[in-house]
Amino acid sequence: MKSLLALPALLILAACGEPQPQMTALDHDREDCARLEGRLEVQPDEVYCHLPNGEVLDEVDLILE
Repeated sequence: MKSLLALPALLILAACGEPQPQMTALDHDREDCARLEGRLEVQPDEVYCHLPNGEVLDEVDLILE
């Protein structure tokens, strides 16, 4: 009888799938920089996006773009 009760719970868990990882601020910066066709540079205290035209954006400017 207990195994019959456990079956619906297992089906619910299987339907949910694996949890998706949460995006970090760096992931968002990476996506934003890629959208602008730039190259991301990560320093210990700062993140920069080097654009093809030579302009360099810091993470605050990257958010505003």
